Amino acid sequence: MGAIMEREITFSISSEDHDTMARIGKLVIGDLNIRTPIFWLGHQLKSKPHPWQHFDVFGVLVNACNILSNLNASEKIEKIGIRKFLGFNGPIMMDSGGFLFQRKQTVDVNPLRIMNLYEKSKVDIGVILDHPLALNLDTKENRKRLYLTMENTKMMYENNGGTTLLPVVHGYTIEDIYRTIECIKSTIGDPPLIGIGSLVPLIKALNGRKKFMFPEGPSGIMKNDQCELPAGNVMVDMIRLIRREFPRSFLHVFGIGGATTMHLMFSLGVDSIDSIGWRIKAANGAIQLPGVGDRFVSPKKKKRTGLSKKDLILLQRCQCPICRNKSLSIRKKLLDNADSSTFYNRATHNAWVFQQEVQEAWDSIKKGNYMQYVDEHLRNSPMKKFFRHAFEEEL
Repeated sequence: MGAIMEREITFSISSEDHDTMARIGKLVIGDLNIRTPIFWLGHQLKSKPHPWQHFDVFGVLVNACNILSNLNASEKIEKIGIRKFLGFNGPIMMDSGGFLFQRKQTVDVNPLRIMNLYEKSKVDIGVILDHPLALNLDTKENRKRLYLTMENTKMMYENNGGTTLLPVVHGYTIEDIYRTIECIKSTIGDPPLIGIGSLVPLIKALNGRKKFMFPEGPSGIMKNDQCELPAGNVMVDMIRLIRREFPRSFLHVFGIGGATTMHLMFSLGVDSIDSIGWRIKAANGAIQLPGVGDRFVSPKKKKRTGLSKKDLILLQRCQCPICRNKSLSIRKKLLDNADSSTFYNRATHNAWVFQQEVQEAWDSIKKGNYMQYVDEHLRNSPMKKFFRHAFEEEL
């Protein structure tokens, strides 16, 4: 067992949806109360905008490797703390940055250096230095990454001086998933917090190659030797399995936080998601609207979707800091992707919309009609069939 935590950690469930696994809860870390499900805005060091300067933000996720790559910033953060550095008083989670190594064969970051940064910066949650798997890597390389993650888990818990750590489960087969689960349970017992990694490649696969060959596992996800399965089905089954293994733990899924995918995640019993998509989509010229995918005010490419009459109604209703009290024509001008100077506006708008989606989820889960809400919300989304897979089949 690792060092005793200085702050008491509890996670309680106050409301559960009737037909899905969605739930409302509260994560308490010392004096900090976090309402769940929660969406963490991914933030890059010294990047703008800072949405929390315009409206209340549920939580911010920063990257340890991003911070350590900037000597001046890392020294300042370790001196004054991450909260003061960002000018943000809400919950802050710091990811290790392991996903940056997804395409690399070697890792040059010491887990103890990451641990030291967590402690000095006074983050609320620090993520174990994990090594995400990738679909284009062979079994040997992915297995190597799996073992590195398990070694880092043990090392960081053994040397923890008081940070609330979040261990991460990886694996594309049941065998590998259970390896990491057993490592976590043998190291810390049943953790109050647990994360799931390596899902981003599966999400990206939905826009390209639809199925993959997976090695056989003892049961469940991989039923036949070298069976061909849709990437989305594998993702759904992984989450359901891990949710079942840690039924009372706060469950975070990394990098899966789009305006539609978040509802699939919440319906599967995920308590916490993060995404930097609000910035990336804005940089690509896209704005978000409730219940729809990317939209472009001035689409110049055939594959880009412009604003329909229904979209314009949604835009007219938007109460984000950019749109509020503006005419529709002014809103369109402020968000127009034809003008590169409007990135700041689009990013702020997108962050607001993402958070409003979480608010809608809270309301629907409390009312007990989240199944209907998600079913309608994903009507035109590729996530629709995976939502059906989640609730029409049992592991």
